[in-house]
Amino acid sequence: MGDRRPAVRSWLFAGAFTAVLGVAAGGLHHTTGLFRGDLAAYRAAAVAAASGDGQLYQAVHHTTDGIALGLTYPPFAALLMQPLAVVAMPVAVAGWTAAGLVVLVAIIRLTLRWIGPPDEGRCGQ
Repeated sequence: MGDRRPAVRSWLFAGAFTAVLGVAAGGLHHTTGLFRGDLAAYRAAAVAAASGDGQLYQAVHHTTDGIALGLTYPPFAALLMQPLAVVAMPVAVAGWTAAGLVVLVAIIRLTLRWIGPPDEGRCGQ
């Protein structure tokens, strides 16, 4: 077995980086009110689904430029978004950003593992 310390350090760095970016995104929203409109539409749908009044597809988020964003997914998607309905918007933005970064890192790692290490002569030599 090889030394696992570099791998642990890289995972710790990735986790810390993800946490910092998530908190930064939440802080940006808290101070400016800016966030992605799709997240607000998902959150509105989650709140509507939690209310149970059958108005899931009437729940809309209006953007600053007047565009109405509503849920276009099956009702099950609104149920998956329930955690967004119970937290403050800055927390939702931070979590959404962190989750997106985790998925991005996982996809990059899986892709690099799939393509394998580069050949000696492939780097332009």
